[in-house]
Amino acid sequence: FHPNDCDAALTKEKILNADRDTDIVLLCERLTSRRDRRLDRLACAFPQGAFFGKGWPKGFLPEEDRICLYQRTKIGPNFHNSIGPVNSRTFILPANGVMQACDNRSDLAEIFELGKEVVGFNSVDEAIELCRYYLSHDRERREIAAAGWVRVHRDYNELAVFQRLVDSVNQMIVNRVASGKSPDSAMISTQIQRKKTAPRRLLDKLKRFRLS
Repeated sequence: FHPNDCDAALTKEKILNADRDTDIVLLCERLTSRRDRRLDRLACAFPQGAFFGKGWPKGFLPEEDRICLYQRTKIGPNFHNSIGPVNSRTFILPANGVMQACDNRSDLAEIFELGKEVVGFNSVDEAIELCRYYLSHDRERREIAAAGWVRVHRDYNELAVFQRLVDSVNQMIVNRVASGKSPDSAMISTQIQRKKTAPRRLLDKLKRFRLS
């Protein structure tokens, strides 16, 4: 997540003790057939929820209101168009002290500790059940939200992520040298891979632009 994705004044103590007046928030589009039926069921289960984006009756939430709304939110369900679970919400929700309930539970466990930093689900019915449970178990919700906040600010800020990238590249070079190959060949392989995947990455960017 980026520094402007959250309020720097938020603290763990505020997450554990301050009032939040919005039960459910989901900011995303709901036009794709793969996701809209699930989102409709979620919205019907929580009519008090705040749902914004392309395809929702309320339309888009003004950008200047986004962080303020997240700071008032208890639970943020996260549904993906793709397999998931790494869209921007995956990190922005906990960065704002929102307890995240995210799909693709098995892969979610690769980046968060389930049941402690986030909760995961594999179906919309499970998501609804989890949200209902944690809305009625406020202390558990707060503790998970606070642990998620600590994790993202420690491991998923810009500097930490970039450092992992640098460490990975350095380790790749060390491995190439240890195997008797030139470090330059690692960079050449990376450049070849980027050229091969450039069309696919461009199509993905265009798709995300159309859906935004």
